[in-house]
Amino acid sequence: MTSSIFAVIRGKLLDLDICSVVTPTEKLFAFLSVTWGLVSDVDIESEKFRFLGETRFLLGAIIRVIGLRLYRGRLSYLPVNNTSDVESFAMNVGSSHIESTNNSVHHTTVGTAENYERHEVNGVAASSEDSTAVLSSHRRGPIDHLLPPLSAKLPSNWVVEEGEFVFGCPLFLSHIGTDLLMHPDGKFGDGVIGILIVRSGTGRATLMDVFSKMKDGSHVLDNHVKYVKASAFRLEPDTSQAGIIAVDGEKIDYVPIQGQIHKALAKLMCAPPPQN
Repeated sequence: MTSSIFAVIRGKLLDLDICSVVTPTEKLFAFLSVTWGLVSDVDIESEKFRFLGETRFLLGAIIRVIGLRLYRGRLSYLPVNNTSDVESFAMNVGSSHIESTNNSVHHTTVGTAENYERHEVNGVAASSEDSTAVLSSHRRGPIDHLLPPLSAKLPSNWVVEEGEFVFGCPLFLSHIGTDLLMHPDGKFGDGVIGILIVRSGTGRATLMDVFSKMKDGSHVLDNHVKYVKASAFRLEPDTSQAGIIAVDGEKIDYVPIQGQIHKALAKLMCAPPPQN
């Protein structure tokens, strides 16, 4: 509380990226992370140990590594160096802009953008009440010009990781806890998603070592960890098996999702981070 009061007094504003997360039925907005696999298991299943403080994550990690689960699915991403390649794709879905009046956000679309948004609701007739509600949900906030419809094939400049995973996590800030530096290259307002991927075949001892290295970010140097930077992602879990997806630490339906980062869409009032 005291640190928050001093942050307000100083009035220092930092840019904060916001990621729009699209599911088959709704559009969410996240600032921290999307977690899947071991990391989301630890986060959600350790809630019963909340009285332990952040120690609950260590205990939860030990429990889940011992009882290791593997998850089938597909995690795709648009590398940051390929983001400029989507301009032609954006042109195909029409131009758009956001108007803000009376503290509300309204979308104005031109050309084929309307058809693009209608296709996002998986072919439900636009005249139905359910379709209208879903369309309204998907139109909230900024236009996700990097994302094709969730049911559509991804453009060729996306990278697709498919198979069996221990976890896959798109991250929007450097830390997801006071001692969890999971995205060490992350900066406020950089407009970059850091994605961590660990596949099956990683032993339990190695996984515990990876978790211990998350305190200083050195886990990204481990040969068993893939660390990439992206502008957008799509996660398609194998829904024939049970699993957990969490957005900013909150469990959502176990369904395909995708997201796009929006650079500096919000402002955060806090103490400035160290320059080094």
